[in-house]
This record gives sequence, C-alpha cells and structure tokens, in this order.
Amino acid sequence: MLRIVFTLMLFIHGFIHLLGFLKAYKLAQLEQLTMPISKPVGIVWLISTILFLITLFLFIFQKDVWWMAGLTAIILSQIVIIFSWNDAKYGTIPNFIILLLIVIAYGVWNFNRYAALEQQNIFSELTKNNSKLELSELDKLPHPVRNWVINSGAVGKEKVFSVRLEQSAKIRLESDQVDWYDGKAIQYFSIEKPAFIWTVDLEMNPFVFVKGRDLFVSGKGKMLIKLYSLFSVVDVSNEKINEGTMQRYLGEIVWFPSAAICSYINWKSIDSLSAEVTMTYNGVSVNAAFFFDESGEFKRFEALRYMGSDDKAEKYPWVITSNKNEYLNGIKIPIDMDVTWKLPKGDFHWLKVKLTKIDYNI
Repeated sequence: MLRIVFTLMLFIHGFIHLLGFLKAYKLAQLEQLTMPISKPVGIVWLISTILFLITLFLFIFQKDVWWMAGLTAIILSQIVIIFSWNDAKYGTIPNFIILLLIVIAYGVWNFNRYAALEQQNIFSELTKNNSKLELSELDKLPHPVRNWVINSGAVGKEKVFSVRLEQSAKIRLESDQVDWYDGKAIQYFSIEKPAFIWTVDLEMNPFVFVKGRDLFVSGKGKMLIKLYSLFSVVDVSNEKINEGTMQRYLGEIVWFPSAAICSYINWKSIDSLSAEVTMTYNGVSVNAAFFFDESGEFKRFEALRYMGSDDKAEKYPWVITSNKNEYLNGIKIPIDMDVTWKLPKGDFHWLKVKLTKIDYNI
C-alpha cells in the first residue's frame, strides 16, 4: 500500500512541474501561476519532471539507485519552487516527504553495498575444490554422521566449497511476543576457509523495518542490526559473538553435508543416533551435538550458546530442529527448521526458517 501511495506521489508531483515549463513557453494558459517564469527556469521545471519520472521508473522496478535520481530531482525542484515561492511553496511538502524516503533508501543502498563488499572479501579467498566426495572419505566418521552424509546423497557429487541460499523467516525478539515478524534473508558460505555472511530484511510493521547482518570470517563474528538501515541498534563483535557465530556455522553445515569431513571439524560418537562435534579454527573452539533418526536424516542440533554478548550474558541450550528434509540441487537437506532457546523460565521459540533456494559451488 505504501509503495502505491509513494508511486502516485512521484507521478503527480513530477507532472505538476511540467506546468512551470508550459507557463514559461506560453504553451498553456495557467492562471493559477501568477508569477512570471523565464524560459531558462522553465527548462529547469522540465528537467525536474523528467528526473521525477526517471525516479518513478527506477522505484517501480526496484532499482536500489532510484534515490540518486530522486535526490537530484528534489534539489532542482526546490530551487524552482523558491523562484516561484508564492505559487509553488506547497510543493515543498511532497519534496520533504520524498526526501525522507530518499534518506532511508540511501541507508538501504549503503547497507547492501557494505554487505556486498564483505561477501566479496569472503569469496576472494575462496578455495575451489572440484573433487567428488568418495565413500572412503567417510570411514573415520561416527556411524550416525556417516549414515547422514550417505543419506543426503552427497557421496559421488562434487564437494561443496561455496554456497548461496535464500530463506524466508519468522522472528520473535521477546519470549512474550505474540506476533511474529516476517523476514527475508540471503546467506553466503565459504567452506574450506569457514565463513558466512547472512543479511536479513525484517518488517516489524508497515512503517518500521530493520536490516541485519551476521558475519563470521577468520574465526571471528560480527553482528549488526540497523533501524531503517540507518540507525545502529546492535553493532557488536567480541569473544562471545565469535563463539556464537562459529556454533551457528557448525549447525548450518546440515545444508552442505560434505563439510562433515573438513579438517577443522572433529566428531565423537555419543550413541547410534547422535554424535558430539568440535569445531576449531583460528584459535576459537566450540562444541555441539547432532541428532539423527534411523534412516540417517538430520533431526536436531544442540549447543550451549551465549544468549547476548555483554558481561552478564550466560550460556543456555540453543536448539535447531528440522521439521522437513527435502532434495534441493541433488542434496537432501533440512528446508523447514525451528530455532529455540531452552531457558530456565521455559522454551523461547524465536525463529522459524524455510529454505527457498540454494546453489552450490557458485
């Protein structure tokens, strides 16, 4: 609805500027414009119209750079409004509204630009490996892990060295929150040198949205959340975040099972359906547990993870549960998962994730 209203505002406001051009060149009788307009100024009115229409076109087709054309249009528009202040002063109101949205659009563009640079930095150190996963490479894995990798269909296929995936998500920020926030996320992984970047657009209501980014690279994690992509709500990186993001990476290898044989991951059998796992990289080490069913399908991941990152943050069980496994790009992986904190006061089910697309070795 807001997009429709803004689209109409751009269209109407842009065409109103055409009146200044028509007045300057005496192409129409416009009695409502009482002040004279010179031909050079009339050309500026025309250019403003064209720029508003370009802005409209870019906005309709969801081009992130629409704000650039819009900002230029606003500047020229306000200049000619000042020249014809008595007749056109009320045009300042839509200019101000459009400017507010331009500022937000700039924030989105800038956030996405930095995230893209971080993604490029991860992939610049990507180690490509076109070899296929052999059954013999699973010999040292505990039985339930070996069974899982075989069941996934990864054996005989290329080992995964990079991943791009898309998710739809529902998120709660507080345990007593009734309604879920809707989100869309994109995530990139590097495997040989473990790293990921996850960006999410979260709509809290029609008027409030945030953009978030989780980064894990070189054994270190960073968390960033910005209101309207402009104002930092969370911007933190410390040892607790390092450990938490590494645990997250470890839990998400269920989307690329060939990573189970990576040198930085060590497995130890718990019983016939579960295994303890330790990941060590760049001086950081974390532990967790994987649980499977008899057929070898992944069912659950559990880790003791810091809830928060300040000095008072404590560790609680952090659980990823698979609701559905399905073949995507030839590999059987979880596509519908829940994430829950096990707290003393009760379970905090805070995240529902559905995998909508995944690409390997991009």
